[in-house]
Amino acid sequence: MRFHPISLLLVLLAVFVSVQAQTTPSPTVVSATASLAGQIKIGETPARGVSVALIAGNRLQNTDATTRITTDADGRYKFTNLAAGNYRVNVLSPGFIVFGTTDLVRNGQQVVLKDGEVVERIDFMLTRGGVITGKIINTNNRPVIGEAVNISTVDDAGQQTPFNPPNGTGGLRTDDRGVYRVYGLPPGRYLISAGQRDGRGGPGFGASRAYIRTFHPEATDVSQAVPLTVEAGKEVSDVDIRLASLETFAAVGRVIEAETGNPVIGALIGHSSVRGGGARGQMQMPPTPGSTDGASSEDGTFRIEGLARGSYSVYVVQDAQNLVTSEYYSEPTTFEITGSDATGLEIKLQRGASLNGTVTLDGNPDPNILANVRVNASVRGTGMGGRASNSATVAPSGLFRISGLAPGRVSLGVNDANNPGPFSGLQVLRIEKDGAELQSGLEVAQGEQVTGLRIYIAYGTSSIRGVVRVEGGTLTPDLRLMVTARRTDNAGSGGGGRGGGMMPGQVNTQGQFQINQLVAGTYEVTVQTMNGGFGGPGGGGGFGGGPGGAGLGGRGGQQPGQQAGQVGQPVQQMRVAPVTQTVVVGNNATQNVTLTLNLANQVPVTTQGNQPGNRNPQGGPQNNPARRRP
Repeated sequence: MRFHPISLLLVLLAVFVSVQAQTTPSPTVVSATASLAGQIKIGETPARGVSVALIAGNRLQNTDATTRITTDADGRYKFTNLAAGNYRVNVLSPGFIVFGTTDLVRNGQQVVLKDGEVVERIDFMLTRGGVITGKIINTNNRPVIGEAVNISTVDDAGQQTPFNPPNGTGGLRTDDRGVYRVYGLPPGRYLISAGQRDGRGGPGFGASRAYIRTFHPEATDVSQAVPLTVEAGKEVSDVDIRLASLETFAAVGRVIEAETGNPVIGALIGHSSVRGGGARGQMQMPPTPGSTDGASSEDGTFRIEGLARGSYSVYVVQDAQNLVTSEYYSEPTTFEITGSDATGLEIKLQRGASLNGTVTLDGNPDPNILANVRVNASVRGTGMGGRASNSATVAPSGLFRISGLAPGRVSLGVNDANNPGPFSGLQVLRIEKDGAELQSGLEVAQGEQVTGLRIYIAYGTSSIRGVVRVEGGTLTPDLRLMVTARRTDNAGSGGGGRGGGMMPGQVNTQGQFQINQLVAGTYEVTVQTMNGGFGGPGGGGGFGGGPGGAGLGGRGGQQPGQQAGQVGQPVQQMRVAPVTQTVVVGNNATQNVTLTLNLANQVPVTTQGNQPGNRNPQGGPQNNPARRRP
């Protein structure tokens, strides 16, 4: 028996839009003798002055770029003095997309560099993206100012994926005329909506608290929404939405200490809608630290505005920095809005349990690693909150303390504060209490002060490097290859979890991949296909419901004679069967592997329409193969 990890496959699917490959193993001195170069064109004309970002490791955001340069008069760029490792070249040209792509995160290429290697012809051809513009009005035909506009892509299976446009990184909103405009869109099908999902009042401020979520043109039911087809360089105009007004109410109550009944001042308040209603209902949206409805006043009172009719829960948001509430937790208090304000609510703060222990780093003397480690505690309890969590920074001595935990079964994990994703290279080897290994978590009682914990972790410094050879056909522009490494000897896994964790690696245009930050052990290395995932021609649903990745042949895996699914309908697709090989990786070593994928070997998979699509990783087909010189 061991700690039950969160399904790292689900984590892998959810975070791929923000985690692509692996970071550089450790801050050691390495040679920097490689280079890469290419050319950017708009049509057949060299694109002068275009920004190009080089991003190292698993960082996706352009703000994390290792280097930024601009193209010269001939549209050429060159990065020099590069260390061996994984890189991504991103083109930063607002309003333009890379020709032949179906999503924005593919406006780049993945490159694996060796020491001293010279890579050329990492080329891009740009084309102007599509535009959607329209006006948001209310039932009186007056413009709605400052209203948030939501954009989703819809693939051929009817799956939706939230989409963040290039001019909407801070939230796309209407102007003083009620007009919105989104540009630089890849070709595909899109849904446009505004207002609050399910009429739930949000925790923030803004016009959306007064309107129910409405899709273009006036649909409050997603099945009645009209998808828009966007072509490269074309504008879809008059995409107007008439928002349905929403009658809203308030929730009023007090925060008190359960033991004394005294009011609690300065407690951060949050709320969520509840599915099913009543005390047995389940929270539809879990508490999110930092997303609050303000703080309780001097007499402990709080007030939440903008709530539609329905069932809700209200709670105190966990905040380790809040000296008033950091030692406490609260079970959510449920209430109903039926046509008037909900008053007389009480949130009772209970003194929580605490965990005290030490983190020990195995086999790596680098003090910078331990300095960035955070310990996470996740509690599975019986209350309506279902799961609560808290975390703490590890002191230089390795000591940690986590407080304010609800009673229940606690699972422990670690992450890197500077790289909080699940693929930071940190791995839990074992967890002990008073010298005995914990096999299935730790049960904590109300207010219990747990001591004697010790978490043994390792930081991966090994790699798997390989090549994927494709047989039985040719990869279409909609397909990309994804490789994962899953440890099978039950002695730890990526992201601070234990057992069975998957570490991803994107395959570049030459079929090469490299997965870094692995702890020595036995791994199953699997290659599978994935497709676009952002709707439109070739937009697919990520991993869909099966192990084979995405469909073979464009249009989201649709086969000849197969009807594209509508929103909300299941669709059966054929997926390329994955290929797995077992390898043993040594300490501070690089293990080479070759995987052969047969595109003719396919398996059927059924996907469900109108489900949030899985964002696929970056990479995929590019315009020109790279030419390498030794």
